[in-house]
Amino acid sequence: MAEKAIAKPSTVNQTNTTNQIINNMMPITDAHLQEHVQNLNPVHVQNGASGYAKYALEFPLKDMIVCTDFQRRNCKYKDENGNVVSDPEMTKITKRLFSAIKERNDELINEYSAVLQEKWKALNALENPDINKQESIDFSIKTKEALDFAMDVMSQKRQANEIANGMRPDLFYSFIREIAAGCYK
Repeated sequence: MAEKAIAKPSTVNQTNTTNQIINNMMPITDAHLQEHVQNLNPVHVQNGASGYAKYALEFPLKDMIVCTDFQRRNCKYKDENGNVVSDPEMTKITKRLFSAIKERNDELINEYSAVLQEKWKALNALENPDINKQESIDFSIKTKEALDFAMDVMSQKRQANEIANGMRPDLFYSFIREIAAGCYK
């Protein structure tokens, strides 16, 4: 029994390690979040919640946030004054992050939307009255897929803006799940 008890990691040791990590973190300031906005790229945006989380964990939140309770998505970080903030469901930090990237995100989604419009035009230019029934069905399927994809992109833009305004659309929950998994200690 003694050997089993020794082999088990203790909650105290885990808490002490987490506290040491938190104490060594730098504060997350609005200026710091703004410094990393240029690192948000089209691939991040195109990958939705996973892409935004990857951006956040690789750039503005790297080594500056720790998830202390994965189930409740509770994270801790330091604010501008160096105070440790406990942020259940990451509502505060997510709003700050999406507020910081709002303009860049809109710009990237608009660029991506323009590319989709060009593809849409090219697809529609292929329409030919001499196509057979199967080709017509294939064309309809591709057209529907392109339209659905374009709608998803615009929905993502709307949801990212809603997060910046403190709302919790589906993108919010997918994003915080990804962040919690990436910074859980």
